[in-house]
Amino acid sequence: MVRKEKLPLDISVVFSLLAMVLASLYIIYSYWPIVPSRPNINVLEEYVKAVMYLNKSALAIESELAGYPIQALDFTPEEAVTNRNKLEMYVDNLSHAYGSMDTFIVQVARSYLYVAEASSNSSLALVSLNNTGKELKEALALLARCRIDEALERYSEIELRILNATYQIENANNALSKVNKATVAENHVSIIDSSQERLWKSLNSLRNATLLMETARKYGSLLKILCSGNSPGTDNLLSNLLNDASKVKATGPLAPDIMNARNAIIGLVARNPAGQERQISSGQSSSGDQGGGAGYVPPSSDD
Repeated sequence: MVRKEKLPLDISVVFSLLAMVLASLYIIYSYWPIVPSRPNINVLEEYVKAVMYLNKSALAIESELAGYPIQALDFTPEEAVTNRNKLEMYVDNLSHAYGSMDTFIVQVARSYLYVAEASSNSSLALVSLNNTGKELKEALALLARCRIDEALERYSEIELRILNATYQIENANNALSKVNKATVAENHVSIIDSSQERLWKSLNSLRNATLLMETARKYGSLLKILCSGNSPGTDNLLSNLLNDASKVKATGPLAPDIMNARNAIIGLVARNPAGQERQISSGQSSSGDQGGGAGYVPPSSDD
């Protein structure tokens, strides 16, 4: 009986074969078409919610600053944040599934995600502004009546809320600037545009009101001297006060309040003998104002 000899096992050959198998599996897996995952959400419903939340929160912010009654919102900021989180998950799933951000369905989802980001930020801004619009208007009115210390004290009480709201509205506007209008429903475009306009007006109004109150804080001692009818010891301070006050624009829902307070400060400089020539040489004018001093009327809701 002839005994067969076993061939020695070549380890290098085994590893080579194993590497070839793994490489083949990797290639097959990499190029195999992926079936898009379907999150457990009603995407179209979430799109509509994002636009609705944006519209209502933007209108409420504008109304709060203008001093108009605010209709109670039928959603909470938490719901707006949840809406944003759901759409973010959906966009992530689509991006991984299609492997490209250029796919139209991904572009649509991303645009509505930006709308949801804006609505969540504007909803949170409204929380920061709760009753703050009224207090800010009171601070500006006190400033216009030469009650400097009271105005600054009132503003200090709400300053943090104002800054938070301003930051959140800025974030909302930044998100809306990224929306591709060609990828959203036609009936949503006008709502997004009008909401963005309201948010921009509110943001500029808050910025200018803040600038004016910061000017009052910076020149508080000088303003109290002017309010008492006395003359300051130096003309440079009057010139600086006039220049800083002139940078403030009365615009947006707080336009009448800003205009009254700013013009009161400029009037103090004008009535002071040392400041009359300063005002004439500066060519002070309020022609850059927007919104009018007779009262601000916000546009109607797009509901």
